[in-house]
Amino acid sequence: MISETMQVIMDEDNRAMIASRIIKAPRELVYELFTTKKHIDNWYGPQGCQTQTSHMDVREGGIWKYKMSMPNGSSFDAFQTYTEVVKGEKLVFESAQDENAPEEQWFTTQIDFKEAGDETELTITMSYKTDEMFAQAKQYRAMQGYSSAFEKLDEYITKL
Repeated sequence: MISETMQVIMDEDNRAMIASRIIKAPRELVYELFTTKKHIDNWYGPQGCQTQTSHMDVREGGIWKYKMSMPNGSSFDAFQTYTEVVKGEKLVFESAQDENAPEEQWFTTQIDFKEAGDETELTITMSYKTDEMFAQAKQYRAMQGYSSAFEKLDEYITKL
């Protein structure tokens, strides 16, 4: 149950990063791993990081609050509001480090789950409101963080 390499496209005109990757697990399971606290804290975040969910309500208008602890001992809070949820198929959420962050600091993530036989094709699109936020995401290698997290996801799936 190992994922294939993630393909990443930088859409400079639309300030978006788009990544696709195959996860060798059924779509229903992969969706569940993204939408339940008991699973997501076990794999979400780059290698060496730990996610601690304090609240997760996966529905349109629902929120996910978590803290990400880094290997160097630092941590940050994150806040997401789900704007579209199609069970087993799609998640769309707005993200910021604080629910009261200014509008320009929020970004949109869309995750599409597509059945591919007994595997799942994930497509993740991260869209930014400003050139500055897009540049920061590229500098901090946001998609590499997802790629690293998916390595943890692969390992977690083998333990289920």
